Amino acid sequence: MEVVVTTVSTVHEELRGGFDVAIRRGVASKGSWPRYNAIPVLEDVDTLIMSPKLFAKHPIHTPADVEGHVLLATETRPGEWVDWLEAAGLSHLVGRPRRVFDHFFITRQAIDDGFGLGIGPLPLLDVDLTSGRIMTPLPEIRVRRTGYVALTALDAEKTGALPAFLAWLAAQQEQMRDLPNDLNPNRC
Repeated sequence: MEVVVTTVSTVHEELRGGFDVAIRRGVASKGSWPRYNAIPVLEDVDTLIMSPKLFAKHPIHTPADVEGHVLLATETRPGEWVDWLEAAGLSHLVGRPRRVFDHFFITRQAIDDGFGLGIGPLPLLDVDLTSGRIMTPLPEIRVRRTGYVALTALDAEKTGALPAFLAWLAAQQEQMRDLPNDLNPNRC
């Protein structure tokens, strides 16, 4: 099977163009996607991230250590800092100014370059964490976010490659759930 990936930088819920499967942020509950079949494919959990270089200069061992750092945020991930600060018991910092970037990939690069702290989505950062490019100084403080769903047309083919691909996507999520707690970013 050949998989062709097309990206769209939009927060609009409507889907345009021809596609077999669209992967979107959202829930698979009844009525959420009235024109599509939806299956959950990836859970999303946010946690604090930073570069090891910044950690060496200004380590974070407790939530209170966040106070002296520059906070980096992303327009496409609204509420990430508010939710994390509240989970960390730092509600008094919710109104603190942040440097905001238009997309998470730019924010992630600024974090990697040591410009400040960010909130990052697990397990999407697994490669960066494993390689040591970024780290999670307070990995026990996690915030569940809306995950991702695979959408197909209501009249999509019921046999062949498409159902096999959807089954594979669902199996990837199940494999994440089966990891031990210390390796599974979805376990809170």
